[in-house]
Order: sequence, then structure tokens, then C-alpha cells
Amino acid sequence: MPDESHESPQNHCGSVDPERRAFLRGGLSLVGGTVLASAALELLCEPAPAFGAPPARSKQNRPTCLAVVVPDPAENPPPPQRVLTCEDGFKLFLWTMNSTGGFDPTKFDKEHVKKASYVTVSRNMVLTASFDGTLIVRALNNPGANAPPVFNRHLDAAFAPAAGRKAEVFVAALSADGTRALSGDNFGNILYWDTNVPAGPNPPPFLNKFKDANEWVSALSFMPELPNTVQKRFISGHENGKMVLWDFRNVPQGENVVPAPPLLVKTEFAHPTNKYPINAIATDSHGSIVVSADFDGLVRIWDVGNNANPRQFLELSDQIIWRIAISPDDQTLAVAMQDGLNRKVGRVRLFDISNPAAQPPPEKMPPPQDENGGVMGVGFLDDHNVVYTTGDSRGAADQIKVFNF
Repeated sequence: MPDESHESPQNHCGSVDPERRAFLRGGLSLVGGTVLASAALELLCEPAPAFGAPPARSKQNRPTCLAVVVPDPAENPPPPQRVLTCEDGFKLFLWTMNSTGGFDPTKFDKEHVKKASYVTVSRNMVLTASFDGTLIVRALNNPGANAPPVFNRHLDAAFAPAAGRKAEVFVAALSADGTRALSGDNFGNILYWDTNVPAGPNPPPFLNKFKDANEWVSALSFMPELPNTVQKRFISGHENGKMVLWDFRNVPQGENVVPAPPLLVKTEFAHPTNKYPINAIATDSHGSIVVSADFDGLVRIWDVGNNANPRQFLELSDQIIWRIAISPDDQTLAVAMQDGLNRKVGRVRLFDISNPAAQPPPEKMPPPQDENGGVMGVGFLDDHNVVYTTGDSRGAADQIKVFNF
């Protein structure tokens, strides 16, 4: 299998401002969030001054993205808790909690021809995205090489306007009911898909296309909607440091529809001091709070109705933030990060976001222990148990951990 650790470098397609790039060299820029961690660390040829030189690439494959399987409350007896991860190789794993509280991995086959860059799950549907420009949805309970995908779409060549460049999907999102998906590429395109359309050799087009600029899309999240309604609001994070709320509830759907004002309501959240890509986004269960994070260790907590100023602000100096998550009861924020000065160290920190007046939000102590190799994925099993990935090379059993708080 070829080494694709340098799969993603491409000439930047927009204007380059060296003060607004997390990591930049010769016109190359890199988004974070769910882009594979090993590739990210290798491409940090000239990192920002706060961060040291990149370490040598580890031969140990490690999880770089994590998704928690939310069990169906109607199942009786309830199934064991499970999480999905993709790693900085080509593998996707389904982890199942065992009797001792640890997690045992089983390979969950996928059909991408290049590295998977993102995994998420909803209503027993698993979505993966890849550097090969594809978006695949498969049934959680029907893995295996012989199980056909429920949904399989490849980005059209029209999304790669420059000769020799290919559209790559770095981030994606799946709606709460699993019937809709979003994909964001390296040309700033965000596509909205109907996952109910069967996969096939001649797939129908996407339902809608959105674009803010030619900046790479580095984070995506659907906004919670009222029960029994189709999700038509989402948040996007971009390489140029912008975060945008898209509302297209009044936009007609159809073949390759490109929505235009005034049907589409687009709200930009101000990040006037942000010099780095919006690397991760999380929303609360009601769609009233959005949290954004970036590579320079800044976390902003926003009330959706106020896009001018964040209600709370965290400055985690010298930290590279990979992922963030909000607990089911909306009380706790988990931040997965890697030390910018000592790249071999990763950690999860937990913050109490229940009081909007607390500035900054207080940290919940004690935090989970520091981990070897960086923490690239984090999620909540419930209101008091956070699950996260590690770069530990001692074995698979050490790569998924649970912390009770």
C-alpha cells in the first residue's frame, strides 16, 4: 500500500496572507480539524513561531477522528457502548465497550481508495469522507467488504478548476436522522446530499451547493432542528478564520441547485483577531450555542443569536486544538489538543459552560491524564463520561480511553 502521508498538499487557490495561516510554506496551507493528524504534522514545514519543529512521523497508526454511537433508547436490552474511529492509515474501526470498561476494536471495512479523513455516525448510519473526494454512507450493523454502501458519491471534476488538482473532502456531517449529509472540500464548496438516494454507478447530483470563498472548508456541523423536520441549517468553519451559519429552509431543492439571496440566509460570526483556520465546531442540543476552535489555542463560545461577539472565550496557550465536543446535557465542553511545544504530549480538558456569565468558563478538575502522541478525537458517552483517542503505541487497547468526571 503506498505511503500517502503527503496526499493533501496543494497550491492555495485563494489569496495568501501569511498572518492568517496556521501553517504555511511556499503557498501551501493546511486546514486542521479532521484532516489526518500524521499528514498535518508532516506538513508543518514552517510552523507558527509559537510551535517547535515537527517531529518525525511515527510508524504507529493512531486514531485521528472519533464518533460516538448514540444507542436507540427503544433497544432492550440496551446495546454496549460503541465508538468509531478512522486512523492515519487506511482503516476504520468500530470499538465496543467490554466488561472491564475498556474498548475492543473490530475492523469496519470501507471502500475509499485513499485515506479516510472523517467519520461520523447517526441513526445507525456511518458516514466517511476521504482524500479521494468521496462520501460514503454505510449501515452500522452491516459492515464488511461484501455489504454495499447505502450512499456513495464522488465529487465532480468541475470542483477542481486548476489543472492537475483534485477535489478532496476533509470534513463532512450527517443529519440527526441520517437522511442528509454535508461535505466540504479544498475549493470552498459545501454540498448538501440526500442519503436516501441509493448508491449506483450513475449517482444523481447533490441537492444544493454553498460557497463562501475559495478557502478550504475545515469544519462542518448540522444545527439541531425541531423533531420531524428536515435539517436545513448548518455551521461551517473555513481556512480564512471565518465561521458561517447557513439557513436554507426556504431554498428550493433540485438538480444542482445553487441557492441565491434572499432565499438563503447566511450569517458570519466575527473572528476579527483570528489568524488561523476554524479547526473544529460543536453545537449544543438545542441549536442555541455554537463553539468554535482553531489551531492557535483559541476557543469561542457563541450564542447563535449574537454573531458580533462570543459570550465566552478560552485562550489555551501553545495548544493545537484538534476536536471539541459538548456533553448531552449541554453543561460540559471537552477540548482535545496537542501540546504545541512538546508534540509528543496530548490532553483533554473539560470546562463548565453551564453559566454564560463565567469568563472564562471554569475548568473541571482534575482533568484526564496527559497522553502520549496527542489527542485527536473526543466525544461524550453520557453527561459524565468522556471518551477520547490517544497516540499510544503500546497497543490498540490503549488508544481509546474513558474518563469519568
